[in-house]
Amino acid sequence: MWWNRTAPAGRASLLSALAVLALMLLAPAPAGAEVQYGTLSNFDVFNDTGEETHGFEIELDGISSSDVTYTFGAPYQARYGTPKLVDFPGGVYVIYESPYDAATKQFTQGTPLAPSPIVPTLGHQCWTGGSAEYFTSGCEHFGVSLLKSPTNTVYHWLVADQSKPGQLVVAGTKVNVPAPEFNVKPASPENPAPVVQAVVKAPEPEGNEEFGEALWVKVYVTESPQPAQLDHLVTDDPAVPEEESQTEVEWVLLQKERGGENPGAELAGEQALGEGDESVTRRYEIYRYTGKYDPESHEALPEKGDTEPGPSELGEYLGAQMAAVNVGPQAPADTTAPTAFIDSSPANPTGLTSASVSFHATDPDNNAFSFFCSLDGGATVPCTSPATYSGLADGLHTFGVEATDAAGNASKRVVAEWLVEQPLTASGQGIAGTATTEVAGVVAKFSDPEALATASDYSAKIEWGDGSSSSGSVVGAAGSFMVSGKHIYARGGSYTVKVLITDVDDAGNGATTSSTAKIIQATCTGESGTIILAPGLTTTAKTQTMVIMGTLTGCSGKPFKEVKFSASLRTVGRLGCSALTAGGGAVSGTAKYSWAPKVTASAGTLKTVLVEAPETEISGEVRTGSYHPLKLSGMIAESYAGTATCGSKKALTKGTFTGSAVSFE
Repeated sequence: MWWNRTAPAGRASLLSALAVLALMLLAPAPAGAEVQYGTLSNFDVFNDTGEETHGFEIELDGISSSDVTYTFGAPYQARYGTPKLVDFPGGVYVIYESPYDAATKQFTQGTPLAPSPIVPTLGHQCWTGGSAEYFTSGCEHFGVSLLKSPTNTVYHWLVADQSKPGQLVVAGTKVNVPAPEFNVKPASPENPAPVVQAVVKAPEPEGNEEFGEALWVKVYVTESPQPAQLDHLVTDDPAVPEEESQTEVEWVLLQKERGGENPGAELAGEQALGEGDESVTRRYEIYRYTGKYDPESHEALPEKGDTEPGPSELGEYLGAQMAAVNVGPQAPADTTAPTAFIDSSPANPTGLTSASVSFHATDPDNNAFSFFCSLDGGATVPCTSPATYSGLADGLHTFGVEATDAAGNASKRVVAEWLVEQPLTASGQGIAGTATTEVAGVVAKFSDPEALATASDYSAKIEWGDGSSSSGSVVGAAGSFMVSGKHIYARGGSYTVKVLITDVDDAGNGATTSSTAKIIQATCTGESGTIILAPGLTTTAKTQTMVIMGTLTGCSGKPFKEVKFSASLRTVGRLGCSALTAGGGAVSGTAKYSWAPKVTASAGTLKTVLVEAPETEISGEVRTGSYHPLKLSGMIAESYAGTATCGSKKALTKGTFTGSAVSFE
């Protein structure tokens, strides 16, 4: 992103600022010598530019980036993060700016307009740790620490350059709340007490005007035997002078003449420290001048002079600068960073998609801390223990937390990691086949909530139920998978098949299924034969003896290739011609089975239904002889010649049957 110095027309911004100058006189200086020390400044600034802003600029004249030792930035500056330093001839810019999304052609961060009316802050509230309303307040917190005091400080909001996408420009005029400059004259034989000087300069003229903007300034001052503390320099704090008895300057009008050193160009305060005092604190209230101006020179023309505002000359409150200087022995600064600890975090791995992380911090100098948390590289935000999360996706998650104490010292970031692996959902799939013949097929199906998982992420073991096992083949994608396998059973029967599915990257994440393998001893694919009835079907119902002879071909599984059977079956009750079309009647009896290749014949049973129908069941048992015991079952279609004239001339005595597969169990 590029940054552009061209400024469009706009309004000034409202600033409520806090600054502290921490000075330590470590050695005597020459008599009358003027000693200048560095400054630390943090402040809140409101956006009243009339539009959303996308950054902020601090112009520091008379110093360079090497004089900037600290900037208020990430993770505490939530919108703009850590600023960049840009040197220019005569100074340095401290630039806070939003990232820019080239795809959407939008800045990704912005400060909204401040609500009206603007409510003054305490000088350190416009950040994620300062106020719960930060994101909607329309204000930001910025700050720098310097080795040297700048000769001039200028603030600007930055807005989008409408003519150059992705670039920022300064918004309107500068923020006219002058920053004080400090000088300290150390104690000397001529001056037994240190002398503290504070100077506030009027804004420089802009454009072609001879005089700059005029401001009313009111100053309060106090001394203290205690060193000033940064966190006490806020509005309404007892350490900040606000009482009328602490007024140093009731009113003074500041206005700078171009190129001149006019009396109103600056406001200087100077005083020697009282005995035993170590700090001087000043509070500057800044108001807009709304009186008359000379139309040619833009010089302010106050009705009652430059020390008393007229009835219509005191304009809106622009803000306050709170500043202090420590010139005596101070208690050692708190520079000890706290130590953060994570007390508990989710199990690793876990199937839960919610998480709770507890933490605390310790510090020998503090017992109150602010915590800042982040998850999976996201934004660092204020948090309290325990930090809770929900809707976590499968995968590795990283939680980080750091603590800051009241002095602003930050701990090292501590982390906790855990893997979310939601359990697999699996079901067994039954299979069927013939003994001594390979059985192949899908034995299990499973799903994984992780949509990016692939088949290679899993392994499967199949226990076939007959004491043997083998590896399964996993196929599938997009969270849906199948396990296939193949096996040869020595005997027919019903077997419990177990499938053990394992995530190869997480042995604890798996599933086990159970299903049944139905294995028959043999099967024959062809079946045909003849039927003889005695005495035969007529219109008169009689008990029938049914002689059935058949041949089974295409047999596999057992060693036999062909089976011939003959049986003498008897009806349960009396049947006539109507039985052929009215449901028929059950027949059963003894049967003989012969095998090819030839082995000892077998005896057993056979039963079916005497009916002319496309399909009826036939079943039996092999009880003695070769291959016993076996059970057989299949379906046949019986057909009888002369059914249309059954009973009209002679008895119906002959038929045929055909069938499909017959199974032996």
